[in-house]
Formats: sequence, C-alpha cells, structure tokens
Amino acid sequence: SWWDVSENIASGHLVQVLPEYYQPANVWAVYVSRLATSAKVRITVEFLRQYFAEHYPNFSLEHA
Repeated sequence: SWWDVSENIASGHLVQVLPEYYQPANVWAVYVSRLATSAKVRITVEFLRQYFAEHYPNFSLEHA
C-alpha cells in the first residue's frame, strides 16, 4: 500500500512506475454502539483522524 512505501518513494529509494494506477485503502474505526459516547473512543478516533490527515494528506474521512 501507499502507506508502506510513501517514505521510500519520497526519499528516492523507490520509483512509482504507474502513477495513474492506485488502489484506495480504507481505515475503519469499529466499535460497539454502546461505546459511541465513550470519551476514550472519541479521543482515539480523533487521534487517528489527525494522524492520517497529517501523514497522508489525501486521506478523507467518511462516516458510515
């Protein structure tokens, strides 16, 4: 996945040969409904959202 190789591409250790071809990758935060109001869950999901937004600028968040 892009996440696995992005640093190597940025550093020049790898070269992307088909830039127009890519497979989207999804990240899911799955939890039981009774935890939907949990502060720990909210903080964890927010951390993940910020982390991916910072490290992977093309990351987008969709709510299910």
